[in-house]
Amino acid sequence: MARLGVSVHCSGDYINPGFRGAMPLQLVNHNPFAVILYPYMSICQLALYQLSSEPLAPYGQRSDTRYHREEEASPSVLHTDPAVTGQSKVTLEDEAHRRLIEVYLEERKRPTQLVPAVTAAPGLPLSPSHLTGQTPELLLSPPPSTGQGTQVVFQNATVGVLNAGTIKGNIGVGLDELAGNAAANAVVEALRSLVQVVEEHRGELGDTAATQTLEQIEEVTNEATKPEEERSKPGAIQAYLSAMEKTVTALATGAALWDKVEPVLKHWFQLP
Repeated sequence: MARLGVSVHCSGDYINPGFRGAMPLQLVNHNPFAVILYPYMSICQLALYQLSSEPLAPYGQRSDTRYHREEEASPSVLHTDPAVTGQSKVTLEDEAHRRLIEVYLEERKRPTQLVPAVTAAPGLPLSPSHLTGQTPELLLSPPPSTGQGTQVVFQNATVGVLNAGTIKGNIGVGLDELAGNAAANAVVEALRSLVQVVEEHRGELGDTAATQTLEQIEEVTNEATKPEEERSKPGAIQAYLSAMEKTVTALATGAALWDKVEPVLKHWFQLP
């Protein structure tokens, strides 16, 4: 069909796991003349893939499932999205990043997850054709009651522990780098105060929420160390700040702290 100048299902060729309903088949003729399609003519194919695990967010459980369980394919309803109608102050880019972070946070809440872990031969790219030895499996289990972090068990490999210390170490490296810039002193103090308040209220927040917030601070710190032209898009940084704000302001002393650090961070990243 492509050689005839006809595109088939060019903008919606992915069906979400858990979707039920009518899937429209899109045909676009790019020619200045008509192209005749005959009955029983092969114009497309359907490829089915077996998932290695259950979806993090099945389509039917998502908040944006406007087309779920349709009996007939309907026109687009994108115009009803709050980011398009003007009912929301965020842009489409902000909303996209917010949803990505929301899915990531949901993934962190999953009690057990099985994902493949592979090794590559020295000097070769990591691909199925270059796998060596026995492939281990990585099991992520809930954080232990000791509060030390998330237990990681490698079957056919080694055992290790991921904890907040690693995240704080990364933040510390970034802050040390920023400390060399006198103009960044206020940013360094703002980020340090956020780390301190999260650690002081870890018991109140819980290990999961506290670690997630530290990860967000880690990302913001990383962005702060980059030259302006190399930073992520403003919407991504704003999404991290919004997630941090939600957690910090829920604390007794958090609202006052956030009122102090937010203007500093927004000024550094030139956010409105």
